[in-house]
Amino acid sequence: MRVNVDLTALSGLGSISKKQVNDIAHQVVVACTNETYSEISRQAGKGLHGTRNTYLAGLQMPKFGRMNGSITLIGDLPNMIEQGAKAYDMKEGFSRSKKIKKTKSRVVYKNGRAMVKEAGWYLTIPMRMATPSALGESEAFAGKMSKEAYEIIKEQKAQITVPIFGVVRRGEQSKGFGVTTTRDRVKGLGRARNKPYTSKSGEMEGIIKTRKFYEKASQSSYVKFRRVGSGSDENAFIHKGFEAKDFFKKAIETLNGGIYNELKNAVVMRALGEIGLS
Repeated sequence: MRVNVDLTALSGLGSISKKQVNDIAHQVVVACTNETYSEISRQAGKGLHGTRNTYLAGLQMPKFGRMNGSITLIGDLPNMIEQGAKAYDMKEGFSRSKKIKKTKSRVVYKNGRAMVKEAGWYLTIPMRMATPSALGESEAFAGKMSKEAYEIIKEQKAQITVPIFGVVRRGEQSKGFGVTTTRDRVKGLGRARNKPYTSKSGEMEGIIKTRKFYEKASQSSYVKFRRVGSGSDENAFIHKGFEAKDFFKKAIETLNGGIYNELKNAVVMRALGEIGLS
């Protein structure tokens, strides 16, 4: 998106050189570009939660040429947030991970008949779970535990205990609570994908409690694992996509309401004063 600032009035000052006009124009560009960057950051800060840090990390500091400035957003996810993206299958991306495990072809028997099960792949994904009181602003969390599940899990022994000194100890794993989750679906993704997906295990099943001990305190965290692979259900890992946030457009619309002109006038008056023409 382009923003143009009118400085033609400076050309009418007979006692000012072309170089001085260009210098003032460049200062105006720098001021307006920096303010645009700040406004985009403010818009993202208000409009995003769990993905806020990723978006802001992709928002590059302004770069300047002679009388021009630019702001760039890098990264797939930040641009999907900014421009919007259709629903997509996360399983395709998981299949390209360097951490996938391969399975071999083998013969299996079903209803008395021998069948060849083709070679495939699988990947185990750790997901940190937030406690019910968490604000949910951190990208470190994949979800939030229900109060009912948390009350049970927090009383169990930690499966993994990490002291300051010594060995890692393993305890018991949490049991299932019979809680199922219905994932958001997006229409038009094929026959199977139109149906709501219901997890085969309880939403809180298999959560591991980890406890870390520090010099004067200890801290518990909670992790569950989900497995994806070539044998996963077709609609098990569909991401519903992103609605375009348009923070760049919103920032410019906000600043076009008079702030750009105020910045321009302030910069011009200061610059003219510095060269004795105010």
